[in-house]
Amino acid sequence: MSAPVSPRGTGRLDATGRDEGRLRRVVAHFGPTEWVLLVAFVVLTAAVATGFGVQSLDDWAVRTLPWADAPGGPRPLAHAAHLLVQCASPEISIVVTLGVAGVWSWSRHDLEPLQRIAPPVLIGGALVVAFKALLHRTGPPSSDPVKLLGYFPSGHTATALLCAGALALAAAEGRPRRRAPLLAGAVAWTLAMAAALLYQRFHWASDIVGAGLLGLLVLRVTRGFRWPIPTRQPGARLLRPARPSSDGAS
Repeated sequence: MSAPVSPRGTGRLDATGRDEGRLRRVVAHFGPTEWVLLVAFVVLTAAVATGFGVQSLDDWAVRTLPWADAPGGPRPLAHAAHLLVQCASPEISIVVTLGVAGVWSWSRHDLEPLQRIAPPVLIGGALVVAFKALLHRTGPPSSDPVKLLGYFPSGHTATALLCAGALALAAAEGRPRRRAPLLAGAVAWTLAMAAALLYQRFHWASDIVGAGLLGLLVLRVTRGFRWPIPTRQPGARLLRPARPSSDGAS
């Protein structure tokens, strides 16, 4: 007896009634690059949680890298870095990105842009919040203390990479010549955000690296994934409830 088919047509149902199609597609995207990113992120996360080796490197970065509050530092650069961090917060970035995706889908009368962009942005954002709450890492010297969430991984960096990367990949779909410059722009935006965070001493260097690994992993794993939003097929008629017959009515 063959396995039952999913009602949405995304795959077959297993013995418990769950749709296997999406899980198989996610696993199928795990090639050598994805495994390297996953292992690197797991090792770095474990090192941050235990403090083994990572903290000494972060302390070295604090002593070595230039900081916005250093005496005689360029004040315009410090103001620009602070403005970038404040204006491109994770909440604002996610809302703006999903808004762009929604307007894009509305202008095309097609939900595909929103279905392509929403999964990596929302899944990646949820993972960042989960790891922050789980590890509850404290920030570098002079950083603001947090009560509910920690500093690892960097939400600003991960969101910048996820939002810019998802938009770039969606815009480059079917346009091979645009792929390289669009992805280069996404990388440049992410690096600018990471540099601003480090310059303002808002994050440890390992927070930035962890966010980059997680963001790249989510972008690569969710390639080709479509958010399951039901759509009406062209020419399909909306079903209306049948009116009760007058025969036999009391």
